[in-house]
Amino acid sequence: MDKISFHPYFTVKDIYGAVAFGLLFSLFVFFAPNYMGHPDNYLEADPMVTPTHIVPE
Repeated sequence: MDKISFHPYFTVKDIYGAVAFGLLFSLFVFFAPNYMGHPDNYLEADPMVTPTHIVPE
């Protein structure tokens, strides 16, 4: 038989990858949620002032 069975090898490999991704994802979600945030997201909104990047055509 020249075939490798799917279940024990690829299933374990896929589960290992899913756990590694879940661990890395959960580190960003729970310990560094603002790591990829932009500083403009932390400015307080002022409804009376138009942002500088919005200009008329």
